Amino acid sequence: KESISEKSILFSDKSTSYIDIADLVEIHITEKSNKETTTETLKWVHIAISNAKRNFLGNYHKIKGKYLQLYLNEFVYK
Repeated sequence: KESISEKSILFSDKSTSYIDIADLVEIHITEKSNKETTTETLKWVHIAISNAKRNFLGNYHKIKGKYLQLYLNEFVYK
């Protein structure tokens, strides 16, 4: 809650895990992932995830769930 501004606009998929977050932001826009949204709206999300996975496998060869947040922090930093 401390990290989210009340004036934020959140754009996400229609996952049920985001139900409570709508109360914390000004606008919460959801879009169901399908073939069209994958190639247009969510294109860069998929590219970022793909690049992160490739980076992890190239650098670490084996990823432990225990350290996943540290791997993600390093990827974002780079």
